Order: sequence, then C-alpha cells, then structure tokens
Amino acid sequence: MERYHTGACPAGAEAVKILVSGWGEQNFGFLLEDGRLREVFPADRNGDALCVGDIILGRITAVVPSLRACFISLISGTEREEKAGGPAFLPFSELAGEPEKLRPQQLLPVQISALPMGTKPCRVTGKLSLDGRYCVAGLGYRGVSVSKKLSGAAAEFLKKSCEAWNASESGSIGLIIRTNAGELAEQQNPEPLLEESRELSRRLSKIVEESSVRTGFSVLYRALGELERQIRDRNPAEVIVDIGSLGASFDESRIPDGLLRRYEDANGGRYLTVMGLERQLRGALSRQVWLKSGAYLIFDRTEALTVVDVNSGKSSAAGRCGRKSSREAAENAAFAVNCEAAEEIFRQLRLRNLSGMILVDFINMDERHRELLGERLRELCCRDPQKTVWVDFTALGLAEITRKKAGAPLEALLTKP
Repeated sequence: MERYHTGACPAGAEAVKILVSGWGEQNFGFLLEDGRLREVFPADRNGDALCVGDIILGRITAVVPSLRACFISLISGTEREEKAGGPAFLPFSELAGEPEKLRPQQLLPVQISALPMGTKPCRVTGKLSLDGRYCVAGLGYRGVSVSKKLSGAAAEFLKKSCEAWNASESGSIGLIIRTNAGELAEQQNPEPLLEESRELSRRLSKIVEESSVRTGFSVLYRALGELERQIRDRNPAEVIVDIGSLGASFDESRIPDGLLRRYEDANGGRYLTVMGLERQLRGALSRQVWLKSGAYLIFDRTEALTVVDVNSGKSSAAGRCGRKSSREAAENAAFAVNCEAAEEIFRQLRLRNLSGMILVDFINMDERHRELLGERLRELCCRDPQKTVWVDFTALGLAEITRKKAGAPLEALLTKP
C-alpha cells in the first residue's frame, strides 16, 4: 500500500493523553504528548455563554459603508449586550451574500469567529460552517480544498474521492478537507470523510432553512466545547480526570466512557504536581526557560509582536569551547544549541498559545548553518497544529515567524478573574 506523508506532528513514544484538572477556580484541559505539556484549554462550558463557533440569528444595528462593515446584536437587552462586549463586528468580506442588501433591524444568521478582547467587540462571519474530525463544510467556500499540511499524494487522493460529493450534493456548500483526513489516505479508505461531509452539509442546510422561521437572537447551533473538540480531533488514548482538584461545575458525562480514567491520590496530591507537570506549567508562565544544554530562552511579549532571545548561558556554544577549539567546533556547538532552542521555542509557542509576528534572535552562525536552521524551522512550522509560517531571516539576522491566533494566551487564560 502506498504511504502518504500527512505532515502532522508525530505523537512520539507515548500516545496523546488529556488531563482535566482544576487551576484556581476553573477547570482546564491539559494536552500531553510524550509526557510533556503541549496545550492548555478551558474544560468548562459556561452555561448559555456564547462561544466561538456558535451560530446566532443576530439583528443588524448599524451598517457602516465607510468601514465596509456592519454591527450586529447577538443578545437581547442593552445591559446584557454591553457585558458581552457590545454589538459584534461583521466585515463585508465575511458575508456570504451581497452587502448592498443589508438593512438595520434585519435578522441575519452569523457565526462567532472571535470573542471580545479588551476594547474589541466580538467578531462574527456570515460564512457559516460546521467542522468535523475530517472536514469542514461551509457557505461561501468554493468546491473542495485540502489542508496545506497534507502532501500532494494524500491531497490528490482525498480530493478525488470527494469529486462525486462535490458534483452531486454540495449545492452552495463547499468543503475543506482537514489534516486529520491524512490517516484515511494512508488506509485508502475515504468513506468516513464522505459520510462526515454529507452529514455536515445536511445539518448546515437545515440551519440555514430554520433561520428564516426563528426569532431574533435564537441560537441556531451550539458549537462543541473545547474539551469535546480536543477529544474528537486529537483522539487521545485516555482522558484523565483529577478528581481531587476539580470544581463542582465539571460534568464527567462529556467524556466517552471508554476514555475516562479517574485519578485520586490517597494523600491528596494533584496529578499536575505528582507527575511533574505543574513545574512545566509554571515554566510556561515564566519569562525565562532553561534548556538541557545550559542555554536559555527569554520571551518578551509586546502589543505588536513576541520576541524570543536565545542565550548561550552555560552551554559550550558561541565561543565557549575553549582556546584550543577550532572555529568549526564553535560553529557546530552554536548550531546544536540553536536546534535545541528551536524545538523548545515551538513547544512554548504552542503551550503559551502565542500568535502574530514572532522574532527569534538565535546565536550567530555562519551562512551554511543558518540555512540548515531555516529548514528545521520550516519543518517545525508544519508540525504545529495551528497555521504557522516560517518567513525568513531578516536583514539583521532575526528569524521571522507568524502564527495564527486562536483563543487567549496561556497567561491570560490562567489568570482570568
């Protein structure tokens, strides 16, 4: 059987696991790979609070042609709306229809794409979509497209498998094949993808039909909570629930019985502490991160970008190889530390959930080693579940990376009041 390279990050020696544990007054999910923390996400579903992915029948409050956007209310009641960040922002570019037809007080089904942050209101889109493990079906999409993280052979196989669906069933609904579908290409079994695409298309069509007969501010679709989404997408070997640390609000029924494993320490210890994960978590909240070689990283965040400085510290890099060491040995040592730093930087970006423009000041190297490091950075970008792009080295020698924003940074997540 032909094997397809999916571009996904390998799980490593151990299977992926999810830990659910309390931190402060909230419950969080901790994604573990190789026994190390990779991601942190909220594990609670806050009742009727709006979440990213929810589809609401909103009411347009104002159309602003100069901004090429409109504002739309998602919640009834001025006071409740102000607490939720005010009317949502809907750019004309995110409409599935024609902006000229928009009028104040008009009802319009929209989907939440970003929650309020700071002074910025909630952002919504009129291009409704539903996502599954293998694909996303949405209005405003064109035909069938494939995740860029899938190789040419896998992408071709999956896209060809969906040609019949695209021709006969899609209508105005397009399809995006997700990276997870790469496992189906390896097995040469596209049927789960086809079945899921048909189901998502049917449900989305029904939501659009229902929007014409529902009242304003109706919730047309409630998106999966982050915990359920992670279980679906990551396919963990088990979900460990730290009984002693959880708040009363957590509902175990959200976890499939075959995956659930309860953890309770006789001495009252927390799983995070007993397994050494709390140290990793506190390290991710620190400005400085030490590497095994003795080098260390410094993370500085600003409004515009994130800067990471790689320091040789106690390592043998950057001329610390001794007087008799050759220039080549020093270059090799610097390159080795930079490669170690690159691995840890990408783990920290994912764990801290940093996004936007990221500049990294690596230890100085010759041109040959810098090109090799650039190739390594490109590989690490492909392994990140979020869309991450290796741009290049700047004229000053700084490595430039961009990472798509998804949710709040770890620091903001864990320090919420």
